Amino acid sequence: MTHLEPGTARHAAEIARVFDGRQPLRFLKHLPNDDAFHRGEQPGGAVISVVGMWDSMPPPLLDAVRARREASLTGRCPTCDAVCDVRTGAFWHENDCHAGDPMIERPMVAWARKVGRFARGRRLLEDEYRRSSDGRTAE
Repeated sequence: MTHLEPGTARHAAEIARVFDGRQPLRFLKHLPNDDAFHRGEQPGGAVISVVGMWDSMPPPLLDAVRARREASLTGRCPTCDAVCDVRTGAFWHENDCHAGDPMIERPMVAWARKVGRFARGRRLLEDEYRRSSDGRTAE
């Protein structure tokens, strides 16, 4: 995909296509700090990068990251119901939403400093997170 100028109709259409739930969404791979997903037909579609989840994250941070990932993949925040502004690609979360930038940045930085770059633990995907948060051990 070529660079699209934010605010243009074509840019808005591309962002809306990323959130089209009728298109298949599949996990591609773990990146150093993020996870890559693909939505849409192949060839074509869109690659979406979302923040990664590790089993060493404290439960409140893991919940916030999971909500942030869901918002990034669906276009709607499950916590505050904010929707992505397709003109800008930005979310305007409620002030107290734990998935919004002001609420997630400090805990994320604190956790990263505590565990270090190479001792984060095992990577999780949503289904593993759901199993572990339900009281079952993540595989």
